[in-house]
Amino acid sequence: LILQRMELAQLKGQLSKEDTTKSLKTLLAQVEILNQIASSFSSFARMPAPVLRKMDICDVLKKVVDLHSTTDSITIQLTSLAPIIILGDEQLLIRIFSNVILNAMQSVEEGRRVNIDIDTKLERNYCFVSISDNGNGIADELKEKVFLPHFSTKKTGSGIGLAIAKQGIELSGGEIWFESKVGIGTRFYIKMPLYS
Repeated sequence: LILQRMELAQLKGQLSKEDTTKSLKTLLAQVEILNQIASSFSSFARMPAPVLRKMDICDVLKKVVDLHSTTDSITIQLTSLAPIIILGDEQLLIRIFSNVILNAMQSVEEGRRVNIDIDTKLERNYCFVSISDNGNGIADELKEKVFLPHFSTKKTGSGIGLAIAKQGIELSGGEIWFESKVGIGTRFYIKMPLYS
């Protein structure tokens, strides 16, 4: 999508150096994430422990939102306190947040605008991130399978994304869960320990 937008801007003579630099940085970051995702397929069963470091989770969320807000048919609203310092693995969290947002985007019927709201809040020694969408929702009979490896409701889905998300979050000392209503949408919650 980024390359298509760059090509269109170039044809119109509207491709600035600043836009090109920003787009290239985003593309390079995503290539690295794709490399890591490809590696995760082969190592899911023996997924390495996250490398936990002091980091600002709001900064990670902003990077992910910047990545996915390049399409006109998607509105992503990020409401965050800044900074929120946690113990986490930045690359792992970028993959997890990206996966949840991609799932949200794919859950909305073609032709409808995708609305994604991301909120953060602090409670005791934890940060809570919620990511909600206006998609089709998840049927009750499928809810228990969502985090299982190789389960997917999409024809082209591998079913590994949310399984990796759950394992990675839990290995980081956090939790992930969701609430969903068919025809209304889904809200994922991610709970991570604050840095103390």
